[in-house]
Amino acid sequence: MFFKKLVKCPNKMLPSISSYSFLYTLFAWLLGFCYGFVLLSSAAGHNAGVRLFDVGSAVSYKLHSTLLFDENEESTKDVGFYIDADVVIEAVWENDEQRLLKIELKSPRLHIKSRKAPTPDGFIPHWSKLEELTNKPFLMVWKNGKIEKILLAKTEEVSMVNLKKGFASLLQIQLSEGTVDETDASGKCTATYTSQSSTKIVKTKSNCTSDDFYRVNNPHEFLRVNRNSFITVEYEADSSKTYLNSIVARENHVMYLPIKEDIACRVKSEQILSYVSSEKIRILEASTVEEAIESISKTEGLIFTQETLLTERESLDEETHSFTKQVDSLRGYLDAKDLGSLKPAKAFIKLVTTARRASKDDISKALSSKKNKGILLQLYDILGYAQTKDSHEAVMKSIHLDNENQIEVSERYLWATSFSSQPNPDIAENLLKQYKKLTNIPPKIQETLVLTLGSMAYKLGKLPDKKLHVKIIRDIEETILNNLDYAKGENKFVFFRALKNLHSPSTITVLLNYVTNGTQKEGVLAWKAIKAFGPDLWDERIQSAAVKAFFQLDRKYDSSSRTLAADILIESQPNDRLLEDILNFLIGTDPAYEVKQYANRKIGMLADEDNTIRARVQKIIRKNPKLNNYHGLAPRGLSLALTRRFMSNPYSNGSLVTVQEMKSGIAKRGTVDVVLDKHGFSKELFSVSILYIFIFIWIETIALAQQVRIPLITFLRFVLTRKAVEVAETSVSRRLYTQFPTGHRKLPFQPVSCYNSLDRSMPKYTSADRHYRYQMIFHLDSLK
Repeated sequence: MFFKKLVKCPNKMLPSISSYSFLYTLFAWLLGFCYGFVLLSSAAGHNAGVRLFDVGSAVSYKLHSTLLFDENEESTKDVGFYIDADVVIEAVWENDEQRLLKIELKSPRLHIKSRKAPTPDGFIPHWSKLEELTNKPFLMVWKNGKIEKILLAKTEEVSMVNLKKGFASLLQIQLSEGTVDETDASGKCTATYTSQSSTKIVKTKSNCTSDDFYRVNNPHEFLRVNRNSFITVEYEADSSKTYLNSIVARENHVMYLPIKEDIACRVKSEQILSYVSSEKIRILEASTVEEAIESISKTEGLIFTQETLLTERESLDEETHSFTKQVDSLRGYLDAKDLGSLKPAKAFIKLVTTARRASKDDISKALSSKKNKGILLQLYDILGYAQTKDSHEAVMKSIHLDNENQIEVSERYLWATSFSSQPNPDIAENLLKQYKKLTNIPPKIQETLVLTLGSMAYKLGKLPDKKLHVKIIRDIEETILNNLDYAKGENKFVFFRALKNLHSPSTITVLLNYVTNGTQKEGVLAWKAIKAFGPDLWDERIQSAAVKAFFQLDRKYDSSSRTLAADILIESQPNDRLLEDILNFLIGTDPAYEVKQYANRKIGMLADEDNTIRARVQKIIRKNPKLNNYHGLAPRGLSLALTRRFMSNPYSNGSLVTVQEMKSGIAKRGTVDVVLDKHGFSKELFSVSILYIFIFIWIETIALAQQVRIPLITFLRFVLTRKAVEVAETSVSRRLYTQFPTGHRKLPFQPVSCYNSLDRSMPKYTSADRHYRYQMIFHLDSLK
C-alpha cells in the first residue's frame, strides 16, 4: 500500500500499519489514489456575473480532507485520518474564456485518529513519507468550468499524480444550473447543479462509473452487497464573484447486505477548501496555450505530460502476496472438519483474493506441494471461485477431466466453479471445448460438467455486461439441447437438469414438447425445469400446459407432473375462476387423492402467508356448500406443503418450505426449499431433496426446536446425522401414547391444516391428522 510505505507508526499508537491499510486505500480512492467509490467530488457553480480565476491573480487556500470509517451504528467508534495542505492557484494566461492555471500543493500533512489525541475530534499529527514525495507544480487548462487538459511533472510517482487529479477534479465546475455528464477522478458521473443564492450553488453527483473500477455484481438479489451513496458539493463565491470562497464536498457511502441490513459499514468523507488570501501576479506573454505551457516548462525546469482526470492503477507490491505463501500461513484454517465455520470462511476470502492476483506457476506450486495434500479439495474450492485465466490453467495442468482417478477433485473444482457469482466466460468456453473434445470423460464428471456449464451460462446472462457473453451462452444452450435430442432413455435426464440450471426462456418450447409428448419421467423433469424458471417466465403457454396437466384435459399425466403443475398455477396468483376450479377439483371424482391433498395443502400454505389469497379462498368456500363442510375439505392423503420460519428480522424473512408428495403410502417426492423473502419478493436460496424418514423428522423438529428454543444449526446438524435415523426407528408411537394419552391436543406443535382458520364451522383435528402426527413426532431427549 502507498501509505504503508509512507507511515512509520509505533505499535503503541496503532495495532499495526496493515490494520489501517484499508483506510488508507479508501482515502486514496477519495483523492484519486486508486480505484474505488469514495472519490472527491467536483463542484462549483455560478449565477450571472461570476468570473472565476481572473488572469493575473493568485489565490491561496487551505485544504482539509477527512475520511472516517465505521459500522452502520451510531454507538460504534469510527476510525480514520485526515490530510491538510496549502494550495495556491495562479491564473497565468488567458485567451477568451480559456485559462491556464498553475497549481501548487504545498506541505501535505497526515493526521491519524488516536485515543491519545487531546482534541475533541481525536486526531493527532503523524509523520509520513507523504511529505517527502516529489511534489512539483502542475498545470490545468480550464474553460467555462470544464478542465480540458491537466499536465503533471513527468518525474512524479503515481500516488502523487492521483492525489493531484483528485484535487483538480474539485475545480471542474458547471457555471449554470442543470444536469450534465462529467468525467473526473470519480469516473463518468451525472452531475446536477442547483442554485442556492446569488453566490452559492450545490452539485449532486450520481451514477459514477469507471472502466478501471472493479465492482462485483452478484446476480442473487439477497446475497449481493448494495451501496447507498449520497454525494454533495457546495460551492460559494466571494461577494465580487471573482474567486472561490469555499468548496465543501461531503460523501456518505453505506454498504449493506439486503438480507440483513444491519450488517453494514459506512464511509464518510469531507473535503473543505477554504479561502486564505489573494494577490496579483505577472501574466505570461504567449499567443497560444501551448506557448504558455512551454514557457512555464522552461522556467520551472520541468517536463510535463498530458493526463486525463481519470486516476491510474498503482502497483501495490507489498499487497501482492504469493498464493503459495498465503496457503502456508492459513493451512491450519482449512481443515475439512472446520468447514462451515467462521475460521475457514475468513481464510477462504483471503485466499480467493490472493488467487485472483497470483500467477499460474505460483498456483501450480501450491497444488503440487505435498504439504497441501490434506487440504487439496479446499484449494480447488478456492480456485473454482477465483476463476482467472491463470488459476484455471493451473488447475487444468493439475487435473484431467478424463482421468478416472481424479473424479473427486475434478467434481470439487467444477462444483465451486458453478457456484461462483462471477463466472469467467473464457473458462466456460474452455470447459465447453473439453466437453465436446474429450470422448472418455467418466459419467460422473460428464454429468457435473454439463450441469456446471448450464449454471455458468445462466449467471453470465445475469451480469451487467451480459451482451458480451451472448455467443458462449448460446453455444452452451445449443450443446445441451443437441445432446438432449441425441440421448436415449435415462441418458436424457442429466440434460433436463442442465436446462433447469440454464433458465433460458428459449428452451420453454422444447420443454413443453416433452411435457406433452415425452415419457412420464421426461415430463416430470421438464416440469421441474420450467418451475425453476420462476413466475416471471411462466407465460401463457406454460399456464395453459399446466392447466391441461393438472386437470388431465388432453391425456393422463404422472402425479408428480400434476403436483408440479399445481405449484405453477397456485404460485402464479391465479384469477378467481381458476382458483375456484382448483378448489372444486378437491370434491371431484378424480381418484388421485394425493394430488388433491397436495393442492389442498399448497393453497393453505399460501393462504397462511397472504391475507388476500386467504380472503379469496374463504369467499369461494363459503359460497359453495359442497366445499364448505367436513366431507369436502377433510384430508384424504399424506401429501403436504407447509412453511416454517427460521429467520425473521425487520429487513427480510427466511422460511423452510417443505413439500412432500405421497403415492400409495410411500413418499414419491420430497424437498425442502430454503426461501428468503424481502418486501414481498421471494427468492429460493437452495433446495434439498430428502428421504421419506427425514421429511418427517424435518417438519416436526422445526416446530419442536422453536418450542424449546433450539438453535437452527443444532437442528440441521441433527437432521443430517445417523442419530436421526436411530430416533426414527424407535417405538415412537408407544412413547407418545405414554406422554400424551389424551391425543395430540397437548402436543407442542398443532397439526397443519390449510383451512383450520378459514372457517370456524370446520373441525380442527381429524383422525387422519392424529394418526399422521403420531408417526412423525419423536422424542427430544436425543437432541441433548
